[in-house]
Amino acid sequence: MNNKLLSFGHGYSAHALERLLSLDDWEIFATTRGSEKSSVINNRKVSAFIWPGTDLVSQIKNATHILLSIPPNKDGDPVFLEYGNL
Repeated sequence: MNNKLLSFGHGYSAHALERLLSLDDWEIFATTRGSEKSSVINNRKVSAFIWPGTDLVSQIKNATHILLSIPPNKDGDPVFLEYGNL
């Protein structure tokens, strides 16, 4: 398993991508805002993290691919605001 996807905001569109990727070839890490959704994602063999709230530096550094599926807020892109220096 060489490909590692980190999906920020693992909602409808990211889930559609997840269904297209073979879990034999891809390891998927996903963020969500709530523990209920996190449990649903984990049940699909995807590692879910509550974010904001979890430090994702190691996941970012180990990812071969990153999907940003979180809309910007009034301050801009929340992922870039927190992790843009990486």
